[in-house]
Amino acid sequence: MFYVQELPPGGRSGKQKSQGGQVGVVVEGRGYTLVDGVRHDWEKHDVLNFPVRTEGIVLQHVNLDPDNVALLAFVEPNTVDSLGVDRGCGFEQIEDAPR
Repeated sequence: MFYVQELPPGGRSGKQKSQGGQVGVVVEGRGYTLVDGVRHDWEKHDVLNFPVRTEGIVLQHVNLDPDNVALLAFVEPNTVDSLGVDRGCGFEQIEDAPR
């Protein structure tokens, strides 16, 4: 599966729990991602590789640029077909992104 996430200037994503296993690239922008509460800074052309954990991981992305959007492109294996929508550990929206 492939998707692109756009973070507004100075904005952030919601906080989600999933199994992990996504790999991404920063197409535009600079910011950081919280993985289970630990901050990992990124900038344009960095690669993000999230671990797979049986109990899942909690992710949230933050755009540090107050003037420009950040674009993150991700790929992940299609485990929905084999494991179901919960992908083996559950999929939970813990916190929504601000409007």
